[in-house]
Amino acid sequence: MKLMENRIFETITSDLAAMENEYRLEARLEMYSCKTGTSDERKAYKSFVSTSASSTPNKAKEYLGPPDSLALHSSTSTSPRHSVGGNGSQCEANSPLCDTINKKTFWYLVATLNASYGMDADFSDVRSQMFSREPSVEWVMDRINTNFTTVLGAEYEKLRPFVWKAIDEQITLRDCTVYSFSPDVSYDPYANEHNLWKFWYLFYNPTLKRVCFFQCRAVKNGTDALAWEDEDSFVMEEDAGYYSRTISTA
Repeated sequence: MKLMENRIFETITSDLAAMENEYRLEARLEMYSCKTGTSDERKAYKSFVSTSASSTPNKAKEYLGPPDSLALHSSTSTSPRHSVGGNGSQCEANSPLCDTINKKTFWYLVATLNASYGMDADFSDVRSQMFSREPSVEWVMDRINTNFTTVLGAEYEKLRPFVWKAIDEQITLRDCTVYSFSPDVSYDPYANEHNLWKFWYLFYNPTLKRVCFFQCRAVKNGTDALAWEDEDSFVMEEDAGYYSRTISTA
């Protein structure tokens, strides 16, 4: 994976950080080329495909976890994201638990994370169930917009068109499939820090062979993380209207 330098993306992340008020936003907005150039990259891909333990009867594919859109509506205390068994025995026809990903695309997602975080984290052994395919680009855009708006309010409304225009110009959103990443604590670089919310989204355009990685977290300033109760984030998300919003593609 090769990072495609983009000054506009750098400006966007800088602008988000500069909007700091009660909360601090730490964002990554990066574009990567999936075109394998060096022999080391090709060897790494072949090694990944041969050594990753397939959880599906079809060794060319891996099971994905349920999408965020389903998890947000779940009333269970245990996240459904990692509930697929190694043999796929819990899968039923047309169930989001049965969604799969081919190994090359899975490799692109993992390689993007490794390229972005560098020496700070290693995602080479993550399970495919930590990723999920989201229902639409519009749904993901809406959720990201809602997250930012709950923190920044009208200040983000001025930036929002610029954000999505910049992303669309680089990856053509209408042609993308969006994957979310939901790591367990052993793979979460922020597991020991308290975040109001955090997201990892990877926009993949198979025609352009590009992945746009959009990750952000919101941290409340001047608050002892141990004293900040988890309930705050759930109240915020529910108040934001995640459970009742209707996506408009107009």
